[in-house]
Amino acid sequence: MNNLIKRSITGSVYVTVVVLSLIVHPLLFPVLIVFFNLQSLRELWHMSVLSGHSKGIWILINSLLLAVSLYFNYFGAKLQLQIAPLIVLMIYLFINSLFYDNDRNRDFLLWSILGSVYITLPLMLLTAIHFQSLEQYIPFALLVFILIWINDTFAYVFGITLGRHRLFERISPKKSWEGFFGGLIMSIAASLLLSRLYPDYGLVKWLFFGFLTVLSAVLGDLIESMLKRSVNVKDSGSMLPGHGGVLDRIDSLLLVSPVIYLYLLLTN
Repeated sequence: MNNLIKRSITGSVYVTVVVLSLIVHPLLFPVLIVFFNLQSLRELWHMSVLSGHSKGIWILINSLLLAVSLYFNYFGAKLQLQIAPLIVLMIYLFINSLFYDNDRNRDFLLWSILGSVYITLPLMLLTAIHFQSLEQYIPFALLVFILIWINDTFAYVFGITLGRHRLFERISPKKSWEGFFGGLIMSIAASLLLSRLYPDYGLVKWLFFGFLTVLSAVLGDLIESMLKRSVNVKDSGSMLPGHGGVLDRIDSLLLVSPVIYLYLLLTN
């Protein structure tokens, strides 16, 4: 099957699952987030080329504590209480690393903390955005996904048709400045439309919302590309035909979530 067709089918299924999880019932999205966390941590660990029985334990505990945090989130707990399970996990990681030899305890600790901070914490903040805007006509979490998808789509289209100047060739040879500005322009246009749907939030705030989403999405994509290059792999996994792994699919989201969470905190 042509790779473009595979990408399109997989992308359509992914978009459908995400949208339904966000609009059907408030608890469906957290369930999806726990799955994203579990699979992304598994892919990150495989990328680290580490092995051992503690791999499964760490991933399971991380996702279990994320689920506890989301449970607190659902009942309106403050962010400090939501993050408490993640702090418990960090303490566990430090203590657990003491039981390995020098090289392994260092690698285990570094990759484990990277997974918790790089994957679990951003997903936790995304669910915080989700629960805080449930009463809106279109929740902010869904708007984050929509802007990322618009940026990805038009960055690809502009990059394929007009791309001549490399954006960050050392890390991602295919990305171009033309693709970046194409995605940015279309995302800003979408932000203008959102300002009409939510006039109370303000035009300038929506424009910054769109700009910050695109900028952090591109940086998030580059960060994952850097990690993959550091361990010489093309994709983080193979679960999503034509796209690679779950981590490949949500890499932009992992930087967008904390940036937009802080932005909403400052502007609401």
